[in-house]
Amino acid sequence: MTHTILAIDTSTRWAGVAVSSGEKSAAKTWRSNQNHGRELLPSVTEVLAEADIPLNSVELIAVAKGPGGFSALRVGIATARGLTMANDVPLIGISTFLVEAWPHLGKDADVISLIDAGSSGVAWGRFDSAASGNVVEPASRGVSPLKELVKQAPGNALFCGEPCEKLTDLIAPSRILSTEQPTRSPISLIEIVTALHAAGEVTNDDDLEPDYARPPSISKPK
Repeated sequence: MTHTILAIDTSTRWAGVAVSSGEKSAAKTWRSNQNHGRELLPSVTEVLAEADIPLNSVELIAVAKGPGGFSALRVGIATARGLTMANDVPLIGISTFLVEAWPHLGKDADVISLIDAGSSGVAWGRFDSAASGNVVEPASRGVSPLKELVKQAPGNALFCGEPCEKLTDLIAPSRILSTEQPTRSPISLIEIVTALHAAGEVTNDDDLEPDYARPPSISKPK
């Protein structure tokens, strides 16, 4: 059974929204200069109108839960929560690592998804070569300086995500999957949730919290 799904991704400065009913769909990706709060709802309205899908017909809302930026993630998740409450529909949180890696899974190599973590380097999530269509989280993850991550990664590992533009002097071009920005699409969110729903693995995230690329500056140091 096909569901009408609205997808929201504000993990980084590249943001995206998409909607699909199976027969009709629309998507938008844009670079937000720290204006997610002002730009998100108009973009949602825009894609709904383009697909001719009323908001009250949306049956499920998917949101990228991070890792990502502190304020950016909060905007996306808060907006998704508000829309699910207004429409009384399920909310599904999906790892941004998975959104980045989704088009590249199934290759005969590990895929390492990268998200910028500022001065800490990169947040990374590794999906092994056996990752299937119902994978939810990476097999392992962490935060590392980019050069250190490359040294420790398997020699045939492939890399995707926005920080790939910093890899050109560190690894062979054949190992870089993301060569243009934006590196991920909100359509991937819809495809992931559709696959999980078909496998009976979708659960409502009542207590969904953002997964930050690095601890917020207001956090107490360990």
